[in-house]
Amino acid sequence: MFTRTLTISLAADVAAMIAGIVLLLFFRDTEFFWFRGQPLGIVLLIVGAVGVVTAFRKDRKAAGSS
Repeated sequence: MFTRTLTISLAADVAAMIAGIVLLLFFRDTEFFWFRGQPLGIVLLIVGAVGVVTAFRKDRKAAGSS
């Protein structure tokens, strides 16, 4: 089962993925300070995906060792 900290971290990673998808689809050419929407969206999507995979890997490892 997911712990509270892991659940909060997972929620933040999913939110980063959703923000990345929105930036990729709707705000490609928009500039945020010195960032453009598309590259920032790609980075957020990758960081969120890595976080989600890591969370599930930790959960699977913790469930297997019990």
